[in-house]
Amino acid sequence: MRLCDKNTMLTENWYDYPEYYDGFFRADMVEEAAFIKQVIHRFSPYPPQRRILEPGCGTGRLLISLAGHGYQCTGFDINKKALSYLQKKLIKHNVEVNVLVADMKHFYLDTLPFDAAFSAVGTFLHLMSEVDAINHLHCVQRHLRRGGIYVLAMHLLPKTGFVSDRDFETFFYKGEKLSGIIKTIEVDKKKRLETLSVTLRYSGSKSKKIMSSCVQLRTYTLGQLQSLLSKISDFSILETYDFSYDINQPVPLTESSEDIILILQNNG
Repeated sequence: MRLCDKNTMLTENWYDYPEYYDGFFRADMVEEAAFIKQVIHRFSPYPPQRRILEPGCGTGRLLISLAGHGYQCTGFDINKKALSYLQKKLIKHNVEVNVLVADMKHFYLDTLPFDAAFSAVGTFLHLMSEVDAINHLHCVQRHLRRGGIYVLAMHLLPKTGFVSDRDFETFFYKGEKLSGIIKTIEVDKKKRLETLSVTLRYSGSKSKKIMSSCVQLRTYTLGQLQSLLSKISDFSILETYDFSYDINQPVPLTESSEDIILILQNNG
């Protein structure tokens, strides 16, 4: 993840405010967690499927939900503030998750192989080069048992080049109102960079605060994604969905696709 300075924008790393980050994505959490469970049970060939890995887990909002349903969950991230917040939530919810500090680009976990792994929203796009993306996919593949699946959610750059605003949400944290919006402010096709502005507005009883974070992600067209996956011979695409999280409504990949969820299977 990179931060950038855009004109007079005050840039902060919103990942260093895990309670706000958590609240921003809370609305879809139930649907996302239910979808991951459904995907694992439909596509993983070895019941019972219990061991789940989340690279780049951040605040672990989905891991806590899955662990609460009896899954043996492991998550890692490089942001120690997010992981510290996750540890507090684990105590609060009285669930167990194996939490580690590690980098998505290259990791090795001394564990039994996992039945499934997942990457939510667009975490994968923080891998800023093809080498990093390939290394990540190889690392995930090596940590999955044969037949295990990787649920990979990401945004594609449609053929038109137009990218919709990512999201807007109003939520409450400790009784105080917060609102947030993620907007695309620049797409550089040549450098394969999408620049996002993330603005969080806090309106408390005693103070107000506006945080602006500027984040750069790697872009993928459909062709670029297909080219990348062709280099990972041990992964095959079982099915593709969108962010409606409907297990009974797979969607085809087209040049107009934007928000996609790939169900990859480890054949190695």
